[in-house]
Amino acid sequence: MTALATHSAPGASARRPRVLHVPGEHRYVRHLAPPDPATDDDASRTPSPWRPADAWSPSWLRARRDELDVVHVHFGFEHLTQDEMAQWLETVAALGLRLVYTVHDIDNPNLRGQDHHHALVALLLAAADAVVTLTDGAAREVERRWRRRPEVIAHPHLVSSAWLAGQRIAPPRARPVVGVHVGALRANIDAVGALEAITTATAPYDVRVLARADALATAKDARLLAALTQLRRQGAQVNGRPPLPQHDLWRLLADLDVLVLPYRWATHSGWVEECHDLGVGVLASDCGYLTEQSPAVRTFGWADVDSGADITPLLDLALAGRVRADPEARRDQRLSIARRHADIYRSLT
Repeated sequence: MTALATHSAPGASARRPRVLHVPGEHRYVRHLAPPDPATDDDASRTPSPWRPADAWSPSWLRARRDELDVVHVHFGFEHLTQDEMAQWLETVAALGLRLVYTVHDIDNPNLRGQDHHHALVALLLAAADAVVTLTDGAAREVERRWRRRPEVIAHPHLVSSAWLAGQRIAPPRARPVVGVHVGALRANIDAVGALEAITTATAPYDVRVLARADALATAKDARLLAALTQLRRQGAQVNGRPPLPQHDLWRLLADLDVLVLPYRWATHSGWVEECHDLGVGVLASDCGYLTEQSPAVRTFGWADVDSGADITPLLDLALAGRVRADPEARRDQRLSIARRHADIYRSLT
């Protein structure tokens, strides 16, 4: 993931703050700036494999001090030890750079144990000049845990402006299409629980398992393999996919009626934003603050699913709750989000 992505914060001032976003190459980060067709609609690239941003190196920061005013941290720091994070924060302070931290993940979706992540979050919160998060619920939790009250700024749209303008919700189908997000089977995904529940749903759905090919190829969990086999027997599509260019992923999502997000823990979700943009209903576990992101989200409790309850009524609720974001409202929201971030950066410099 490219380390250096600097934005000049929009606004009327003669000298705009130069902001380094860490990480830089992420659609969320690009959409913190006002809409720009030159970059917003470049969705044909296949995402590169993740690697830690170069900006986490103190020497890298020192070499570019004259190019920067503000460092804005988002995520992607789980590889650092607590000592390394402390040294990095000391470097930011010694260089006279201002620090903004957006708390995307109170709990890291890629990790099972959270103690290390929480320790790094605590260090960032203690050092940050300004703190942001995406929902009121997350802001209250951050304040309760760490005594810092973040400013709440909503997640911008993720689907490009051109797609937003052209997307329409498909008419109801006799057999609604339900996708189950398995992805790369990261730590917070309970694929087994979700897929077993789908196999016993009583309504006639067309089921598609959204999985990475490498995850399926290396899967060894007997219950997972059995659930996948049963779904194939029932006619579900269980074909693993390689990493897709963004527009191909949007096409895949847009052809669904409902997407199931089987998170055991989460704070926020980019998948929720994309589904909202595309008019796809969402059925997610009742963790984190996903319902605050979009009115299209319906939730289930794992206790019910684990006990074998039929999830058909919940899928029906998610289907009925489909709502597509208004493209103009999303554009106006994006402009407001950009202005609010610019105000934070200018207030610090």
